[in-house]
Amino acid sequence: MKKYVFKKWIKRFLMLIFDSLGYLFYLPFKKLRKKIFLPSKILVVRLDQIGDMVQALPFFDAIKKKYPDAEIYALCAKQTEFLLKNKNEIKEVFTIENSWFYKERKINLKEILQIIKKIRKEKIDIAFDLRGDLRNILLLFLSGVKNICGYGCAGGGFLLDCEKRYERDMHEIDKNLFLIDEKADDHIKLEFVTSSEDKAIINEFFKKNCISKKHKKIVIHPFSRAKTKLWGFNKFKGLIDKILKNKNIKIFITGSESERIYAKEFIYNENIIDCIGGEFKIKTAIELIKNSDIFIGCDSSLQYFAAYSGKKTAVIYGFVLNNKRWLPKVNKENFVGFSKPVNCGPCELEECPKEKAHRCMEIITVDEVYNAIKNWIEQ
Repeated sequence: MKKYVFKKWIKRFLMLIFDSLGYLFYLPFKKLRKKIFLPSKILVVRLDQIGDMVQALPFFDAIKKKYPDAEIYALCAKQTEFLLKNKNEIKEVFTIENSWFYKERKINLKEILQIIKKIRKEKIDIAFDLRGDLRNILLLFLSGVKNICGYGCAGGGFLLDCEKRYERDMHEIDKNLFLIDEKADDHIKLEFVTSSEDKAIINEFFKKNCISKKHKKIVIHPFSRAKTKLWGFNKFKGLIDKILKNKNIKIFITGSESERIYAKEFIYNENIIDCIGGEFKIKTAIELIKNSDIFIGCDSSLQYFAAYSGKKTAVIYGFVLNNKRWLPKVNKENFVGFSKPVNCGPCELEECPKEKAHRCMEIITVDEVYNAIKNWIEQ
């Protein structure tokens, strides 16, 4: 049986039926599709979250190196567009405001039809779907892309002209590059461009709070989109107490505007500063991270901005996911991830079904985290 990523057997069964019928009826037409070896126009698709797009950035460099004369296009969620704006190898970025990977947004059919029209107009030779998603594949097929390359792990493999075998435990960056038979370096550093406005905000913020070079600047991000990835505010407060026993420490609590409702969980003073929401939008938060020394947080996109910028980075993962896929590819001296196996994981759930305890997070202690980063703080 084809290796599908769905956990429920009924979904795997239904997709097997769908794909089998697809192969049966589409195969005669598929033989008419001519394989393109030297494309002049390439489209790269990544419609999910910010962290996924950060891990996709090396693919754009690699695809341009492999096809230097080709024009590169990108299709992404509107929320991740800023990551591609300064990549010179990309000719144009198409965006979807209501991507199907954002549960809080409703799919807009009119928007989808407009995107299909735009892509069809460009007459794309090859498109790479980095996710492996039936909806992405169908969109590319309807957009008239001449060749589609990707993974059929969630269905639609019969529409792919180049289907790669999906290895679930492969690192996400390598999984992307595997589509073009490349592999990433073990240590990667990325440049995240911020605006002069973001730089000015952080400079003024440092002046206002009397923050100088003598201070050890630590960003703490205690939030995540999924509740299962939360370590707990009390544990972060306990960690902060231990950190502040050291001298010349400034701690910045970061979060999005939607996480502003939890700001009162922390007590602020001259050494613990509220940077949740407000003027600290994502690009400003990135600039803050770039000007800090250490990042500590839950599993979220901000970890990648810290790690790939070369900052000391500690992430509390728990055992929600197989984190071998998602760990930043950086020097081990600068990174530590906390994850311990439990019987109920990796669950890949957004909410823990356990009534009494969130086991995979409970077993990660404050002392354990502090002792792992103690040398960073004292340096």
